[in-house]
Amino acid sequence: MNFKLLKTGLLVAALGLASCGGDSGTTPSTTAGTTAGTTVVAPNTGTITVMTLPNNVVSIGASGTNFKTADATGKAVFTGLPAGAVDVHIFSADGYSAVSYMGFNAASITDTSVGGNGVIDVYVQTINPDPYSFSTYYLTTATNTYEAYDWAGTGNVSFGLWDVAPGATVSGTLYALQGNATSSAGNSVSGGAEAINLGNVSLTTTATSGAAQQSFIANFTTPVPTPPLLATVQSVTPPTGMPLQNVSLGTTAVYGAFNGATQAPLTFPDTIRSVDIGDHTYSVYAGDPYSYWSRTGTFTVGGSISVAATLTTLPTMTAGQAGATLSWVNGTGASPLVVTDIYDSSYTYDWTILSVGGTTSVTLPTVPAGVASPLTIGSPYLVDVFNYKEFSGANYEQIITFFNGGGTADLEMIGVQGVAYTR
Repeated sequence: MNFKLLKTGLLVAALGLASCGGDSGTTPSTTAGTTAGTTVVAPNTGTITVMTLPNNVVSIGASGTNFKTADATGKAVFTGLPAGAVDVHIFSADGYSAVSYMGFNAASITDTSVGGNGVIDVYVQTINPDPYSFSTYYLTTATNTYEAYDWAGTGNVSFGLWDVAPGATVSGTLYALQGNATSSAGNSVSGGAEAINLGNVSLTTTATSGAAQQSFIANFTTPVPTPPLLATVQSVTPPTGMPLQNVSLGTTAVYGAFNGATQAPLTFPDTIRSVDIGDHTYSVYAGDPYSYWSRTGTFTVGGSISVAATLTTLPTMTAGQAGATLSWVNGTGASPLVVTDIYDSSYTYDWTILSVGGTTSVTLPTVPAGVASPLTIGSPYLVDVFNYKEFSGANYEQIITFFNGGGTADLEMIGVQGVAYTR
């Protein structure tokens, strides 16, 4: 799976699903509706506003002839379109990635997942460093949380912002963590014992890592304090045959203890003690190189969670497909969103396709003239297909909002990974 998708800037601000329009393949006919907690914008009535990163190219439909370059604010506006569902494609200015929205009835789409990769460098002087842990840093913004490490203890910290272009101003809060989280069950856990709020920042992204833009001092407690109670994981039951890999509680990850090169299965119940910086989203992940299952929701600090799979049937895709069209069979269970991801073996080039639930095939559009495609005709790639389910009645809009870090959703996903494909 392309893990970039889990926390990138994929956000549709639009009304619900519509019957297939444009060139989106096979989609169901559903009616629009409002879900509590969702900001709903009018459906497409002929004008679509796309907000992305500056200089990205936005194309409407399959022909590749109706396209615009996003202006300096990242905006591209299309008028005179047919009402209803119209496929929207966004190509990064660097030619490395693209994202498509197929079958969505959206008056506005905001997507910052392609063409980002901005960098922010800071310097942090650490007082009372813990000799038994390395410092971890988080930059939290209104939409995302970015992580960085100071492995060598030099004080130089570099954040990679996958959804922000170089030259953009980013405002947020900077945190420094050190010390070690603990697991009552003997699982391995990555997290901190103490967090220092270094303050609010407003910094400009660059294209490459360089000199620090600002310096900070992290004055930690000595000795390192006992980490505070975070939450208890009572049980996790993944689909049969899919080994559980890890559990995340906000920025704290729990996984099987290592014995040399061997990793033991996770043991539950497990009470986790770790610092909390306000991200109260949990996620559990199971799978192998060819399958993936995850469940995500929210937890209460000091509370407990139990998770059991309800999506237990993988979608299937025949290997060796070639050309512009890809087909698959969805697994069983409600799926308001289907995500198809095409990428090369190094994950350098990537095309992500988001489709309304029930979609069983997609056809890639013609790339506009003069625009670099992330895929080369005749070249080999790998494909993932994921079905998503939401438990609180949310529509696709809330699910995609979650990817942007702009909200929380009680969702589950299951999919196949690494299916061979030739463009």
